[in-house]
Amino acid sequence: MSIANIVADVTAEHQKGGVLDRDAAVEAALPQVMADPLAVETIVRQDLARRIKQHAVKVRDAAINAFASGQQSLFDLRPAHVIGGEEGVIKSTRTLSRVEFVSLIKVRQRQVEDDLAYLARLRHAADETSAIWDRHPDWMWGEVEDAYRRMKKAA
Repeated sequence: MSIANIVADVTAEHQKGGVLDRDAAVEAALPQVMADPLAVETIVRQDLARRIKQHAVKVRDAAINAFASGQQSLFDLRPAHVIGGEEGVIKSTRTLSRVEFVSLIKVRQRQVEDDLAYLARLRHAADETSAIWDRHPDWMWGEVEDAYRRMKKAA
């Protein structure tokens, strides 16, 4: 069974009312994963990649702090960036080519636009449902959304 299938199964088994008992899901998944050497290798590789990235970020942040009084970027840029997507290479800003620099700008612009679009949706939802949440401040978002849907249907 694939890791994705194992994860889907244990998540379904250990999720109730929109709350996932992650510890129980891990306990249920572990024997299935350990029985499949390919799954073990895949997970170990993913975890190592994540840990290597975390370490590189930690080293980068330490370099930023040590660099504070030294030779800072003329334009106050970060000393390093991830190139090639979320799982890409962490590269010193000083070693970026023009193509990489322009690509980095495009990626950041897309991220900002996506974040602003989602922020607008969040604000719109909050504005539209504020009267309901004012009357029922203890409700969860799902309850508020259901009440709003009923209200719109009745109108």
